[in-house]
Amino acid sequence: MARSYSRDEVQAILSSALEQQHAQGELLTHDELLAIGKELGVSRDAIERAVAGVGDDAEVERQVRVRVQGMRRAFLLHLVPFVLVNIILAQINLLTSDVPWFLFPLLGWTIGLVCHAIVALAPNRDKIERQVRRRIEREREKQRRKLERGALADGARRVAEAVHDRTAEMLHAVADALEDTTAKDPQKMRVEPGAAATKRVDVRPDEAFEEAEDEQPVAQRRAR
Repeated sequence: MARSYSRDEVQAILSSALEQQHAQGELLTHDELLAIGKELGVSRDAIERAVAGVGDDAEVERQVRVRVQGMRRAFLLHLVPFVLVNIILAQINLLTSDVPWFLFPLLGWTIGLVCHAIVALAPNRDKIERQVRRRIEREREKQRRKLERGALADGARRVAEAVHDRTAEMLHAVADALEDTTAKDPQKMRVEPGAAATKRVDVRPDEAFEEAEDEQPVAQRRAR
């Protein structure tokens, strides 16, 4: 009887095997990962989604880390002018007046600085991670729509080219048919220019002379 394994046992066995393989410096390619999943009965789509999820997690972690570092740098850039400006205000106050008016801007600015410090030095990483994931999803959706529009445009271009080619083939076929018809019966397709308007009249020389003699006495009688 074949031995059966639970889900936890399968995960533990595969994790141990992969750790041993990585310890030896061997890495799995994407095709090898797909082949292992196929042998285990895992569909290709499920593995692709899992790979995309792992890549997303790494990208999200990187972007969260970059954002946190940027927030801390922004706090330091806020702290430096806070210290310098309030020192200058305190010196001006001490030199010009006995009333400690510099405490008022110091108090208001300190409240803003403390709020900034809470956000920058103790950030809500879960909130930042959700924001990053939403932005990644929006970019992925935008890329998907762009690819779909490109596929539609490419399909429309191919259809137009196919229609154009088919129309050209039909026109060539019609032209070839007309040429064949002309070659088989040229009399039906030939038209003599001016044939309907021109009529040939044959006149013999002796008939023309007789007509001239008949017309001469008539002309002499009219002259008398």
